[in-house]
Amino acid sequence: MKKLIVHEKTDGRGIIVSTSKDIIAKWAEQNADQPIKITFETISRLGTNYQMRYYRGVVIPYLNDAFRDLGNEWSNDKAHKIMRHRSVVAVEHHQVGEQIVPLIKSTGDFTKQEWIDYIDEVIRFANEELNITIPEPISI
Repeated sequence: MKKLIVHEKTDGRGIIVSTSKDIIAKWAEQNADQPIKITFETISRLGTNYQMRYYRGVVIPYLNDAFRDLGNEWSNDKAHKIMRHRSVVAVEHHQVGEQIVPLIKSTGDFTKQEWIDYIDEVIRFANEELNITIPEPISI
């Protein structure tokens, strides 16, 4: 049996609001008549406002300045989307049938640790691929 992990939210009444119904249904169909284990766990609330402000206010503008120097006239949102799509942290792979399907997580759903890993990944990309140094939060 293959493992399927989905991240869902609950509404104010405790009812699960699923955005992955099709993925779950396909997985269940492929594993029909097999015992399954369902586990619910809470995720520590998402990234802090500080992490988000640093990312949106410092990391992305520095990165986008470098993209502009290369001739790309992108908005900060476009630069953010590009980084999210190339990220190891933001891309989850799920099995649907015989295929492995990449799903891009919203940074709004990142845990604190995922934010740390993601920002480190983006800073490393900026340094290695664009030859720029993004200031650490402590130095701004």
